[in-house]
Amino acid sequence: MASTVHTSNVQHDVVNALAETVGNLKISTLVNAAKISPLVQERTIGPKQTNGLRQYVKDHKNERNDNRCERSSGANSAKNALHNGTFDGSKFRKDIWREVKIESDHEETPTKNILHLNDCKVISFRLAANTAEKQRRAKISTHLQEKQCQWDSELEQRLQQIRIDSAEKQKLTNAKRLEREKLALQAIEKIEAQAKQDEMKSNLKKSEMIEHSRKVIEHANQLKRQDELRLLFESINASKLLFINLYELFAKTIINHQGLLNQTGKLAEYTGKREALLECYEKIIKSVNSKPLITAAETEQFEKLCLDIKQEQSDLNSHIQCSREALSQNAASDASKAAAAANSLQTKNYEAAATTTKSPADALKAANTNEISVTDGNIGRPPIPAIESRNNVGSEDRIAKYYELLNLYQEYRAQIQPLLADVNAKKFRFNCQKGVNTPINSIAAVNAQHLQDKFEKIADLLAGKQVRSSDIPFSASEHPLGIKYCTFLLAKKFITQGTTVTSSHQQAAFPIAAVIVSIWQLFPDVGKLFLALLYIECPFFVPYFVPQQPGQSERDYFSILGYKFTDDKMEEQEQYLKRISGLQRLYSAVLITKLKSAQQHLEHPHGIEYGWMWLSNFIMLDPLPGISPTLLLEFIQESGAEMWQVYKKQFMKLLVVLHDLYMPKLEKIDSGGPFSRLQNLIGTIVRENKITPPSGTLAPNFW
Repeated sequence: MASTVHTSNVQHDVVNALAETVGNLKISTLVNAAKISPLVQERTIGPKQTNGLRQYVKDHKNERNDNRCERSSGANSAKNALHNGTFDGSKFRKDIWREVKIESDHEETPTKNILHLNDCKVISFRLAANTAEKQRRAKISTHLQEKQCQWDSELEQRLQQIRIDSAEKQKLTNAKRLEREKLALQAIEKIEAQAKQDEMKSNLKKSEMIEHSRKVIEHANQLKRQDELRLLFESINASKLLFINLYELFAKTIINHQGLLNQTGKLAEYTGKREALLECYEKIIKSVNSKPLITAAETEQFEKLCLDIKQEQSDLNSHIQCSREALSQNAASDASKAAAAANSLQTKNYEAAATTTKSPADALKAANTNEISVTDGNIGRPPIPAIESRNNVGSEDRIAKYYELLNLYQEYRAQIQPLLADVNAKKFRFNCQKGVNTPINSIAAVNAQHLQDKFEKIADLLAGKQVRSSDIPFSASEHPLGIKYCTFLLAKKFITQGTTVTSSHQQAAFPIAAVIVSIWQLFPDVGKLFLALLYIECPFFVPYFVPQQPGQSERDYFSILGYKFTDDKMEEQEQYLKRISGLQRLYSAVLITKLKSAQQHLEHPHGIEYGWMWLSNFIMLDPLPGISPTLLLEFIQESGAEMWQVYKKQFMKLLVVLHDLYMPKLEKIDSGGPFSRLQNLIGTIVRENKITPPSGTLAPNFW
C-alpha cells in the first residue's frame, strides 16, 4: 500500500512539472520578444524582411537548439528517475527551468526606445494568456485532484474488498481448519471407542469362553447323568418287559394247568403267589413314578422281582412235571380234562371268528391246493381253512390278512385275560377305560391345540406315562398288562366311534381319523387291532364274503357277517347298513387323512393304496343287495376325489368298469335308495369327468 501511495505522489509531481514547463515556455517567448523589440528596426515578417533579423534569428535559433537539447536530456533523466522511483520534482524544476528576469532598470536602454500600440496589445495578450494558463492549470490541478480522489476512493474500495475477501478467506480457512480439527477429534474418538469396544469384545469373548467352558463341563456332567439315567431307565424298562413276559408266562401256565394244580391242591398257592408278584410290581412302578429321578434301588428291586418270578416259574414247572409223572398212568383222563378246561376260553374265541370245519370232500380238495394259514407256534390256534379264489368269496391274500388279524385279536384277548379276571384290578381297569374314553369322546376339529391335546393324552397313556383320571394321576404301566389293555380298549373305542358318531355325522370322521393315523404311526398295534375289529364288525371291509357252511346256524353265520342280536332277534337291515356306512366313512377318512405336521416325514401307516386295493377287490366279487351299494357309495364320496388325484386315468378306468359291468349286475338284484344314489353318483362322475371333494376334511397342516 505504501508503494501505491508513493507512485501516486510521483505522478502528481510530474504533472505539475509539465504544466509549469508549458507556462514557462509561453512566458519565455514573450520575454524574449520584449527583449528584442527595441533592437528590431526592419521588417521581420513578409517578403520585404531584412537580412539582419534573419541573422539574429539564426543566432538565437542555435541557442534555442542548445536549450532544447538540455531540456531533452533533463526530461529523459526525469523519465528514468520516474521509472526507477527516484524522481525529485524540485530539483528537476531547478535544473531545467531558468529564471528569466527583465532587467530593464539596470540595462541600458537604447536611445531610441519606442513602444508601439502593437506592443501594448502583445503585452495585454500576454497577460490574458498568462491568466488563462493559470486558470487552465488550476482546472487541470482540480481535475487531477478529483481523479486522484476518485483513484483513492477506488483504491480504498479495492482495498476494502481485498480486506473483506481476505476476511472471508480467513474465515473459510478457519472453518476448514475447525472442520479438520473436528474430524480429527471424531476420528480420535472413534478410534478410542473402537479400542474400548474391542476391549469389551475381548473381555466379553473371554467371559463367553469361560461361560462356554462352564456350560460344556455342565453339559458333560448332564450328559453323564443322562447316560446314567438312561441306563437306569433302560434297565428298568428291560426288567419291566422281562417281568411282563415272565408274568404272562406264569399266569398262562397257571391257567393252562389249573386242573392239575387243583388236583394237587397247589392252585390257590400259586394264584396267591401270582397276585403277590403283581402287587410287588405295582409298588415298584408307583415308587418310580412318584420320584423325579430314577435311582439304582428301583433297578435292583426290578431285577430281584424278575429273579423271584423266574424262581416261581421254575418251581411251578417242576411241580407240574412231577405231578404229571406221578399221575401219568392213574389220572390220564383227568389231566386231559384239565388241559381242555385251560384252553376252553381261547378255543371258544377262535371258533366264533373262524369258519366251520369242512366236509371230507373239501378237506380232500384242500390237500391238493395251497392252504393259507397264519400261525406263530402257539398251541390251540385253529388253522385257517383253504379258500377257493372265487368271485363270491374273495382273494386269497386278503383272506389270509383277515385271519392274521383275527389271530392278533385273539392273542390280545388271551393276554389281557388275567387282568380282566383280577377282581383286585377293578379300579385300575376303570381308570384305563376313563383314560381312553374321555379324550376320544371329545375329539373335534375345534382347532389345532384341541386336537393336539387329545392326541397327547392318548399317546401318554399308551407310552406308560402318568395321566389324570378323575384328577387322580395314574399310569397304564402300573400293571404288567395295563398298556396292552389300553391298546385293546383304544382300538375298540375307535370302532365304536365309527358305528355311532360318524354314522350320524359325516364330518366327524376326519378329526377322529387324524388321531387314529397319528396314533397308528406311533403304536402300530393300535392300527392292527383297529383293522381286526373292523373286519370282525364287517368282513366286507377285507373284502371277504364269508360263505355259509353246511350245518351252520343262521345266527352264527350272520354274527360272522357283523349283524347284532338282541334276545335272539337280529337287528334290522337299515340299522346294519347305517353302522357299516359309519365304519366306511371312518375307514375312508383314515385312507385320505395326512399325518400331523411333526410326522409328515414319516410314511402313512395305511394310505390311499389300501383304498385302491379294497375297491379293485370289491368290484370283482358278486354284488350283494343293500351292502354293496352302501359301501361303494360311502367310499367314493369320501375318498373318490383323493383316488382321482393320485391315480388319475387309472381310477377313471376303474369307475368305467364299475359303471359298465358291476352296476348292471347290481341292478338285477337291488333297486333301493343306496343303489339309486350310487348310480346317480357314478353317472355324474363319468359324464362330467370330475369328483367333488368331501366336506369337513382337515387341511394338510391343520395341526
